[in-house]
This record gives sequence, structure tokens and C-alpha cells, in this order.
Amino acid sequence: MTEQPIPYVDVKYLHDSTLKKLETKISSIEEYVPEIRPKKNNPDHKLAIILMDTIYHIKGGGQHCDVGFIRSKRENGPVFEVSLVVLTKAKKVIHIGKYVDEEKQFEENEEIEIEIDWEKRFMNMRLHTAGHILATMVDEVTEYKSKPFKGNHIKGQSAVEFKGNLVEDHKEFLRERNNIIAHFQETIDQMVNKNLQIKHKFITKEDFPKYKLILPYDLFKLEKVRIVWIDGYQPNSCGGTHIQNTSEIGRIKIKKIAQKKGIVRISYDVTD
Repeated sequence: MTEQPIPYVDVKYLHDSTLKKLETKISSIEEYVPEIRPKKNNPDHKLAIILMDTIYHIKGGGQHCDVGFIRSKRENGPVFEVSLVVLTKAKKVIHIGKYVDEEKQFEENEEIEIEIDWEKRFMNMRLHTAGHILATMVDEVTEYKSKPFKGNHIKGQSAVEFKGNLVEDHKEFLRERNNIIAHFQETIDQMVNKNLQIKHKFITKEDFPKYKLILPYDLFKLEKVRIVWIDGYQPNSCGGTHIQNTSEIGRIKIKKIAQKKGIVRISYDVTD
């Protein structure tokens, strides 16, 4: 399961997903113009702020972006509520939102403190890691030949898709589906209960063959890629946020398995 990495410069969560706050500076402020639908304009008059550094995860890679606040270091200074974080075509991370008080606004190069909504971030981390565990479990632990290729780690929509049927005959699959779910649930519970570490690091082009990465063509053009893996299992390229140990995840609940035209979709959730 390969996910598009994002630029590595000044994006702190790629190195440490547990950062909740960070002191940095304002780089620029401008009116937000959506790149996908620019003609829609900006009816809410939202602004786009670029920071020198950030801990905010962008929208993408099958994961929700972070939300939170940007606060001035000045006494009674401006506060900006971040509701969306995206990566532009120019590879800039922009923080989109509105001032809490329109009368108080930032200046360029102003010193600020940023803070993410940790409760939402931690849920995103649990869901994203759960998707990796699910993909690894089917691909490396069970006897099935299905290969993960796509993940959605958003609460209420979480699922991993695999290429290759679990059972070739569809009627037999329908008969065996509940047994397969029970087997997968037992197996994934065992993996989570082993308290395995979730590891990550950056590797260069020269190391790609060593880690046996299956990368799409566009990733081979990069000089380095961030990889994430569950201790003892195969790594994958990933630019998302993750917990540090499977003990933090709670329980991964397998909700549903669907199979159609060679594509298997396994829906899941995490519970306490």
C-alpha cells in the first residue's frame, strides 16, 4: 500500500507525530483561492497562511488534515482558527481559516505558536496505523494472495482495498465471508496485542531495492522517501501520522468485507 509522500522541508510531523505545539513565524498571508475550483471564489473570505515550520498534517494520503489554532506571541494578540490544511501545486503547505477576532491580525515574520487539536490528531493516527496493520495482516500474515493498494483512514469511512479476490468463486466467498471476517479479526487482535513498535525513517534512492519497496513511477523520481513499518514486517512509503506502538490503538474492529471484479474492500474502525 503506497501513499504519496509530501515535501520534507519544515514539516515537523514527518519526524515526530506527537508534537502538539510549535513556536515558529508567519511567512506570508493571503486570501485563500481554491486551486480545484478557483471560479467558486471565496465566499467565506478565508485566509491562507504559510508558516516557516508546521506540525499540521495536510489533507491527503487517505487522512484528514489537522485543525487547531495559530496564536500570536504578543499579549492579547491575534488568534487564527485553522479549519483546513492543504498542499498547493507549488508544494507549499497552507493553513486555511479565519481570525477569531477580525480586528486583530498577524504581520509577516511575526512570532507565533501553533497548536493542533490533539484529540482529533490522535484519532487520525490510530486510524491510519490501523489501516497499515490491516494491510500487513492480509498481505503477510494470512494465506490469502490479495495485495493492498489503497487506503482510506477517515473516521466513518475507513477501509483498505486489495487487488485479487480472497476467494475466486463469488458464491463460495459469500458462504465463507463470516468465517473470513472472524479469522481476520482473531489474527489482527493477536497482532495488536503483541505491542509492536511502529517505526519510520527516510531512505534515499540507493536504498529502495534494499527495502523491496513497490513504488509507483512518480515516487522513483524523488531523492528520498519516508517509509513506515510495523516492527518485523515490510515497510511502505507513507507521509501520514502514526502512533508509536500497537498498544495505543485500542481495538481494530473489522466491520465488513466486500469483493467485486478482483477488488476486495475491508472496512474497519478503532475502538477503545
